[in-house]
Amino acid sequence: MTIENHQIILQDEHQKRHKIIRVHDVSFNSQTLMNTYQWLWIYAESYEFFPFELWECLDRAQIDDIIQDHQQTYRVTQIFLIRKPKFS
Repeated sequence: MTIENHQIILQDEHQKRHKIIRVHDVSFNSQTLMNTYQWLWIYAESYEFFPFELWECLDRAQIDDIIQDHQQTYRVTQIFLIRKPKFS
């Protein structure tokens, strides 16, 4: 079995490139004794969260799409699918 992580390269209106990665987060809930899973989009360089309101746009992103928030406009320049082996 493999885990799929995605990496997206965005370019802002100042021609600066931003590498955004999708990571799988697992949290253990001690009350229910179960794991909770979610996908997060973060900046690869700083590990800070990419704006939450744009995550759904990143999930559906295609090359040359425009992603816009209140302060910034980005163009999707590259999309990568990274497969990593999952070890038990």
